[in-house]
Amino acid sequence: MEKSYLEQLKEQAEVKIPVKHPGVLEVPEGKDIENLGEDHFKALISKKGWEEISRALTNLHVWNKDRNPSLAAWANSMQGRLSKWVESKREKKK
Repeated sequence: MEKSYLEQLKEQAEVKIPVKHPGVLEVPEGKDIENLGEDHFKALISKKGWEEISRALTNLHVWNKDRNPSLAAWANSMQGRLSKWVESKREKKK
């Protein structure tokens, strides 16, 4: 028997996207990522590198664009602020 349109939509909603690096942003247990300050991410950049953290924030933005727009906007904003910080650090080294 063919599945109804609603059953097909329900199955699609249950699909989970596998996360390759679940702890890359090191959100402490019991904390919400949106409540972490820039200092948390600046320390991660120093530890793991800008490329990895930037990619993780960009992925967070893209994956949540439709599902959680406020989280997507937060990730985009944080990535932008950190990008400016990284660029200013690079300029100071020159």
